[in-house]
Amino acid sequence: VFASRAPYRPNPIGLSAVEHLGLERTSDGLALRLGGIDLLDGTPILDIKPYLPHIDALPEARGGFAATTAGDRCRVSFDPRAERQIAAADPQGTRRLRLLIEQVLAQDPRPGYMDRYPERKDYALRLFDLEVCWQVAGGVATVRSVLPRRAEKR
Repeated sequence: VFASRAPYRPNPIGLSAVEHLGLERTSDGLALRLGGIDLLDGTPILDIKPYLPHIDALPEARGGFAATTAGDRCRVSFDPRAERQIAAADPQGTRRLRLLIEQVLAQDPRPGYMDRYPERKDYALRLFDLEVCWQVAGGVATVRSVLPRRAEKR
């Protein structure tokens, strides 16, 4: 739930954009100094996200934490086997699976902490009723397989 930046959350937790004014050492430890906040004194802050200029809509704000933009895209290629599996999964092309997979992987959906594990090359994600497996090498995401998702054991 906290990973969502959307205002449509399944809980009554508020969502505010604030200015980070720095850290302050207090007798209780470190504290965030925030400006432009619309909270009552003592309201807990449950989650913090960096301001991303290409996602958030505050023209006067600065995005010093994450410098990448929506224009930063990963190249995507498809193994011939994956092309055949896509054709089998979407024979009429109504779901436009190849295009959708390409658009999703172009945004590099790997977790941000994966740069700490450069040896890891294989990834997977669920898309509809499918499991999409890909590898990343040299800045290119290569789709290796697109197979029906296995039923989960309960």
